[in-house]
Amino acid sequence: ATCAKGIESLLADELRTLGGKTVTGTLTRITDTEIVLKTDTGDVATPLSQVLAVDLKVGRGIDLVHYSDLRLIDDTLLHCRTVAIRGKEVEATLPSGMVLKLPIASVATLQNDAGNKELKKKWDELSAPRIKRDRIFIVSEGQLNALEGLLGEADAEGKTIAFKREGADAAVPVLLDKVHGLAYWRPDAPAETPICKVIDVDGNALHAVKLAYVGDTLTIQTPFGAKVPLKGDLVSKLDFNFGRLSYLSDVEPAKVVEKSGIGLVVRYKKDQNLDGESILLDGKQYGKGLSM
Repeated sequence: ATCAKGIESLLADELRTLGGKTVTGTLTRITDTEIVLKTDTGDVATPLSQVLAVDLKVGRGIDLVHYSDLRLIDDTLLHCRTVAIRGKEVEATLPSGMVLKLPIASVATLQNDAGNKELKKKWDELSAPRIKRDRIFIVSEGQLNALEGLLGEADAEGKTIAFKREGADAAVPVLLDKVHGLAYWRPDAPAETPICKVIDVDGNALHAVKLAYVGDTLTIQTPFGAKVPLKGDLVSKLDFNFGRLSYLSDVEPAKVVEKSGIGLVVRYKKDQNLDGESILLDGKQYGKGLSM
């Protein structure tokens, strides 16, 4: 009986609140105002405004060798088996087989062969600067190069995309299967602010402005008006921590001054004590904190 109870606790859903309370049970309902978990003592409803996170399943991570990363302007990140751009629409196929159709105006970046570590490092360097131009990324002789200009529409078959290079007189069609990635300059933020980040078992992170959970389906309303039905067994976590709770150890200091009158500088530690071990105060262990 003890073993069975232990297994049940591992499989149970867990809700954490801003006040540090934990509710363990089975997620049964999400409305505009609350989240309900069925527990051993009955249904427990928690106001949505007090929810920090709900952990449902352990994520397995992306298990594809070749995949594309699609990042939207609301910071949604999708790991995709395939991505097709046709006209003004993007069709993304997730590892689960689910197909999402999104407006091209919602896309911030598309990176093909995202699992290539060497290209990923160069991609991070080239895509980081906030350049007020669209860019395409081409691999030539093993090197990743960025070209600035203006991206237009893709053709109806999804084979080419119009690109007017900086200083050129006209746009030219660029073969999409020859492009490593695209980056759009999007100065305008989404019309609606997300309330939750939905993380699935493959590591996809979809931002939601509204959630509904009925039966075994979680319906996600995106900032772009699209509704994404996600089977409950694919959901790993619901993260509501959009500025609700921030830890000092997760924030990078603007300036660090470490001095010693005896020539022995002790560096500050994040989430550890000064000996590199767990933080203990009055016999209680803390996972987050600063030591200095």
